[in-house]
Amino acid sequence: MLAFEKETHPNMTRQNKISFLCSLLLLGFILTGVVDYARSVGNNNLVFNVSYLFLPSDRFRDYLNLLKATQAWDPYSNYLCVYFPFTYVLLYPFTLFEPWVGLGLFVGSFLTFLGIWIWRIIPSYSIFSRITNTLTLLMLCYPVLFAIDRGNLELGVFILLGTFLFAYQKRWIGLALTALSAAIAVKLYPLVFLILFAIDRRPKLIAGALALSGLMMIVPLWTFEGSFLTNWEAILTNLKLLHQHYVFEDGGLSFATSLYNILKLILFSPYYFHAPRTHENLALFLQLYVTFGGILFLAASYFLVQKKPPLWMSVTFLTLAMILLPEQSHDYKLIHLFLPLSVFVATNTGTRTQDLRYLLLFGLMWIPKHYFFIPAFAGRGGASVSTLINPIVGLIFAGWIFTRVLKKDHPCDLA
Repeated sequence: MLAFEKETHPNMTRQNKISFLCSLLLLGFILTGVVDYARSVGNNNLVFNVSYLFLPSDRFRDYLNLLKATQAWDPYSNYLCVYFPFTYVLLYPFTLFEPWVGLGLFVGSFLTFLGIWIWRIIPSYSIFSRITNTLTLLMLCYPVLFAIDRGNLELGVFILLGTFLFAYQKRWIGLALTALSAAIAVKLYPLVFLILFAIDRRPKLIAGALALSGLMMIVPLWTFEGSFLTNWEAILTNLKLLHQHYVFEDGGLSFATSLYNILKLILFSPYYFHAPRTHENLALFLQLYVTFGGILFLAASYFLVQKKPPLWMSVTFLTLAMILLPEQSHDYKLIHLFLPLSVFVATNTGTRTQDLRYLLLFGLMWIPKHYFFIPAFAGRGGASVSTLINPIVGLIFAGWIFTRVLKKDHPCDLA
């Protein structure tokens, strides 16, 4: 069912769902503010310390660090350029402006798109309520603030995936295929949404998306400074450095939402199993994680294709898989939960109790929870309790969805 159709079901309405979620976000930020204030006072710190944002000295650096090499059309000369080639095709127009102007346009494009996305899923009973709820979801959603604080390219990926989902619901297949292919060509993990085409029994669309995204990845390599082979080798070198810092070392523990990290903490921290932290052990662990994670995802996808659940269930499960399964997954990826939220809000998902349960899970993943850092991994480069909470909440969320899929317990009327 379409996410933006007129609502007809008398149960928990869109307004009820949105109001409850906004209340959760407000309460979550109040609690975080109290904790951060108490921590600052306890440390005799005259400056109020915001725990859920990264270092002020590093603000917007995920965007700014890429500009010079992108503008020179030689991205992989910068070891920080670790994205696939098509990323720099999309980023290049912003380099034609002064850095801060380009940044403003980049962030402004995201906020405009997300604002319209939220506005359309909120009912128009009261213009005041519609405005306040839209602003609440924009300004008090932690991953939105974190993604902007970093200037991360995930903002652009959300625009592409949002365009895909909207076009997919409208059955604008050409636009849906192009947007999804572009998203895959930027960060690969949107591949999970090809399962929607599999559910529809559209293998040609899967093949088309793979072919188009492949072209988007490969063709720019021929146009960058240097030869194709030189650029290819530079990508592999940069990715190897990234992998070393974020996967084998502890860079990936900071503001992270990956099941890999929580398992890594359990196995290799001094508090739990005390496994020897050697490169060989970490490499074996990563290999096992990727293997079993891939098998579980493929098995779950098989059941999605066979059971054909409502769109909100499929999109929610696939989005959670996209966030939780990669070994490197930071909190800004939680902005993608706006994708399933748009379908969830417009759908009768079951009883009021079930609706509240899902809204609670959305809220828990969207409020900042950096109440304290794990001592063995302390500091901005370490793991906070949020690194443990978010994957667990996401796993519970995915588990409840999948259980209902297996039981075929999924009414699909409009909300």
